[in-house]
Amino acid sequence: MQAPTEEEKDDNAFYSRINEFGEYKYNNSLNTIFILQITFIVILIFIGLYYLSLYGLFSKASLYIVSIILIVLLIIIIMNKAYVLPRIRSKTVWDKYNFGDGTLGSTVPPPPVSSQNVAPQCNTQQTALNECTQSNPAGTQISF
Repeated sequence: MQAPTEEEKDDNAFYSRINEFGEYKYNNSLNTIFILQITFIVILIFIGLYYLSLYGLFSKASLYIVSIILIVLLIIIIMNKAYVLPRIRSKTVWDKYNFGDGTLGSTVPPPPVSSQNVAPQCNTQQTALNECTQSNPAGTQISF
């Protein structure tokens, strides 16, 4: 098999960057939909409580207290999504956070590696670093 040419490497880099753009746009859209859903829920709760207060089943004071609490929670959520997350989120990978020291941490912890049914497969020609690979049931290689 031939090594990829410079043009193929450029094409791969171009398409992977286009994929990053698409993923970032998709996740931004999900973020917008989340804000709209939360806003809609707060409005529906307020309308429901308002009509209950018109019929005397819910006091006006309770309506004001619940409304203020819901509006404050909505503002906190919007401020978090609008100001805090863009500053700590990676500029290229949506689900990674930038911790300020140049490292990116994943928001999702990596899955644990199961040691069941994993037997070392070392050959006699190990490298100078004494690397040995294991094969897990899924067929991927684990080096250590």
